[in-house]
Amino acid sequence: MAVISQWTNEALQKFIDEFGQRINSIALNNGRYLWIGYESSVQLKDIELVNKYGMDLMKVHHKSNYGGKEIEWDNYITTTLIEGIEVMDEKDKFYRIDPIMIK
Repeated sequence: MAVISQWTNEALQKFIDEFGQRINSIALNNGRYLWIGYESSVQLKDIELVNKYGMDLMKVHHKSNYGGKEIEWDNYITTTLIEGIEVMDEKDKFYRIDPIMIK
């Protein structure tokens, strides 16, 4: 696989197409993780790749139940902030490591 020095929407879409449901998390360069596929986290279907103002962005749709009311919002993350993507083995693609245990 070629080394990607900077993630673009095109490169990220190819990666998602190749690994799909095996993607467990996306590490951002600020030390945070975008956990994917957990019951309480975003699903792959919640991520849309968009270009706004000449920037490649991941538009991440969130839903939460706050005080009995469901709220929704979108988070836009520039793809250049992606530091790494964790991919599960094919046999383990539906197993999700508890993020609390990783830290």
